Amino acid sequence: VLNVPSSAIQMAMARFVAEYTHQNVVQLWVTVARWAVNRILKFGLAALIVWFVAAIFLKSFLKAPTVESLWMVGVAAFVCLFVPVLSGVLQGSRRFGWLVASGFGAAATRLLSGVAIVLLGGAVTSAVGAVIAGVCVGLLLAYWPIRPVLKTVSSIADFSTTHITRYFWPVMLGQGALFLLLNADLILFPRFLSGENLSAYGTSAMLARMILFLPAPIVVA
Repeated sequence: VLNVPSSAIQMAMARFVAEYTHQNVVQLWVTVARWAVNRILKFGLAALIVWFVAAIFLKSFLKAPTVESLWMVGVAAFVCLFVPVLSGVLQGSRRFGWLVASGFGAAATRLLSGVAIVLLGGAVTSAVGAVIAGVCVGLLLAYWPIRPVLKTVSSIADFSTTHITRYFWPVMLGQGALFLLLNADLILFPRFLSGENLSAYGTSAMLARMILFLPAPIVVA
């Protein structure tokens, strides 16, 4: 579910950063990046506090092993909110090598730390910690190439972001529609199938979706 707003945020960031980079107005995309991070930080922290309180009452409903495991899921979701902003900046500013390094670093860290946690007998709470560690490494790699610019270039005080929000909401609705089209069968098929048919459809559906990985690099380019 978080992939829908995440994808829309990255598209919007890449679109405007690319435009301002092309115009060679660094101060504009720095302003947009800081504005996006501040908005996400403010609303994300508010949502995280609500989730921390709600997790106490949702533990039995979600059949979670511990309340702490739900808290860790909330922290993981909160950290992930910043990924599309930095990824969009890297994509829009044509730092494609760093964009790949960020994604690869996050995945490698998640895999290695996850394996280590399993071998050491860690529980689900620790496993979610591996996800958080991977995201943090990815964020660090994404932040590193733009760090000098963000440190030296100031933001525009009276910059209006109305045109960005006007662009964002239709994109997010489009991403939501695409998400439903791609995943409606996976959401609904457990209600219509059972036994071997249920298992076979789940496997074939995931294999069929592998073709989506082929055009992904072209889409980014």
